[in-house]
Amino acid sequence: MKSDESFRDNLEEALAGRKSSAPAKKKTTAGSQRTSGKRKSRIDVFISYSSKNKNVADAVVSDFEQHGIRCWYAPRDIVPGQEWVSAIHDAITACRLFVLIYTDSSNESKQVANEVALAFNSGKTLIPFRLSDAEMSSELEYYLTRVHWLDAVNPPLRQSIRSLREYSERILDGETPEESKIRNARPGGSGGQIAPKWLYPVLAVLAIAAIVAIVWALTSQSGNDKPSGAGGTTPKPTDTAVAVTATAAPTATDVPKEDPKVLYEKAYGLQMSGKDRAVYDEAYECYMETGDALSADEKIVTAMFALASYYYESGTSEDEAKGMALYQKAAACGSARANNFLGNYYLEIDKELKQEGKSQADTEFGGTPVSQDLYEAISYYVDSAEMGDAVALYSLGLIFENAGGYYTIEPDYEMALAYYERAELAGHAHATEACERVRRKM
Repeated sequence: MKSDESFRDNLEEALAGRKSSAPAKKKTTAGSQRTSGKRKSRIDVFISYSSKNKNVADAVVSDFEQHGIRCWYAPRDIVPGQEWVSAIHDAITACRLFVLIYTDSSNESKQVANEVALAFNSGKTLIPFRLSDAEMSSELEYYLTRVHWLDAVNPPLRQSIRSLREYSERILDGETPEESKIRNARPGGSGGQIAPKWLYPVLAVLAIAAIVAIVWALTSQSGNDKPSGAGGTTPKPTDTAVAVTATAAPTATDVPKEDPKVLYEKAYGLQMSGKDRAVYDEAYECYMETGDALSADEKIVTAMFALASYYYESGTSEDEAKGMALYQKAAACGSARANNFLGNYYLEIDKELKQEGKSQADTEFGGTPVSQDLYEAISYYVDSAEMGDAVALYSLGLIFENAGGYYTIEPDYEMALAYYERAELAGHAHATEACERVRRKM
């Protein structure tokens, strides 16, 4: 069995292939689109790796991003104010492709196993990039048995990374090899295993046999039936009508539009039973037909957030708009996750525009000058913070501390400390350290 040392000698060669120029851009990228007038960061590939192999992850990300493939990997892409676990979760559910850098260390890492499990349950295409002959742990084996592996055990590493990138590009461009798509993507992360190839002809034979049996039964019945009044019976029209009504699948038009509660239940039922885009679209329409009425049902609000992610991550401007609309509805219904997502969304826009010198503090929040984007971010975080959400409380602390001068707001250490202290009470892992840091500044 080869250890992690087996490929370190080749890492220098891979890193030497980096270019100093900016990453090349594709002709059309989701990252350059705008949704509702705001920008969205694209995540093409999530890179999962053990911290002991960060040098390899750096080489992979460098090669990918030189060719216009936007990668997400920790700790580089952790958004300020976002808890580590929350950031990982959001990135995996947002990515289009999941790449595992498989080594002895990642094979033993519980964090890596958790990331693989989440990607599997979220219906992502998984690509393990094998850099070790180590026997898979039973946990990883469960998720990766039927996945297509790329072997990079033998040097040169640079060539293996290029092969990984080219394979990833094919999948991102629409080619989805069956062996690498082990689950069908579904909102909320649940999906069914792909059926073995041998099952399809068997199902076809069974279907034909069923059709033949039905035809035979109907033919026999029609031969035995006699006209009414000649000893035979005629089915009652009302019985037939009842049977049709009982078996007909309900549609969105069957639901009274004036009853939002029924509409929410209908949308939830469609979403949970859905297996294709048409069903999700029908669920979306039901959610939107509820108008200003809000749902307090936690399961429905959670499902709504998942469907919002499904649309938003698709990459098209039309679907991103649908996703934003559902995020906003879920936030209004009391979803802390939706509020935090929208807070992160507008916070990132404010940060980017300030770096470009395009953002100005031309709005006020509680008498404090901020940009319109930062105003939106704070508003969403405040809604989530009022529910006692630790991530939102900590994010507000970071905004008002504005330690790196990232945002269009002047530091307010008293306000920052107040939010950090509440985040500490809510159990945020870094809040105590943040409190001490701000007290030293006051």
